[in-house]
Amino acid sequence: MNSMPVEKFLSLNMERSKSGCLTITMWTTNIQAAAIAIAMNATELLFVADVEGVLDGSGEPMTYLEKEEAAELAGSGVINSGMTAKLEAGFAALAAGVERVRIATMDGLSDPTVGTLLSLERSLTR
Repeated sequence: MNSMPVEKFLSLNMERSKSGCLTITMWTTNIQAAAIAIAMNATELLFVADVEGVLDGSGEPMTYLEKEEAAELAGSGVINSGMTAKLEAGFAALAAGVERVRIATMDGLSDPTVGTLLSLERSLTR
């Protein structure tokens, strides 16, 4: 497996327009990883987390999560802000053509079945 780690840091860009308006853009590691995956036409993006994947309301890892359900879980407070950032970046990567996005522990590097697989649409086979 070819992989490229994206180190955890925050990127900050400040630009002032001719009219004097200041625009500040901040990129977290999640957004950077998604942008790199999109730019490199990656087939898979793996977000390595300190949990086994996205956890459901009872604290169990989910094997599959589609965008609509993720929004419902985030809205009800089941998914926290740190995981929400991974999900937003992951769904953006899927929308831009990355074929497969997962959230998993380090075990996900060697086992493609570990973690939560994200999807933009409901699956008829799950």
